[in-house]
Amino acid sequence: MDSKRAQVATEYMIMLGVLLTVVAGLAGYSLVMYSETVSLNQTKDALRDLKTAVNRVYDLGEGNSKIVEIYFPSGVTEARIFGKAIYVTSTSFGSSVQELVETDANVHGILPITQGIHYIEVRGVDGNVSISET
Repeated sequence: MDSKRAQVATEYMIMLGVLLTVVAGLAGYSLVMYSETVSLNQTKDALRDLKTAVNRVYDLGEGNSKIVEIYFPSGVTEARIFGKAIYVTSTSFGSSVQELVETDANVHGILPITQGIHYIEVRGVDGNVSISET
């Protein structure tokens, strides 16, 4: 009788161990997916805020400026400004992802790519908009 109890207890422990392993694997995968999704959304939010500031300063005209607080997550590898477009390239899920926003004005300047909060000055100059970190 005791050997049957021991066998049932052993089988129960094995099943419980397998189940916990599967649950832990799924939890780890979900955490990675969540983290990557949050990073992509933070990049999109930063670009959206920057675009809004550029358009507002452009609409107000030359000599106006605005300071914008943006946050770039880790994984940002490149930030380029070309004409009316602002590109940010980052790595996500093991591949390169490029986010793009188009503004109403020609934009020039340099964006930082380091992780963290950045204060960006957006200034109307000669019918264009200049971007620089403060």
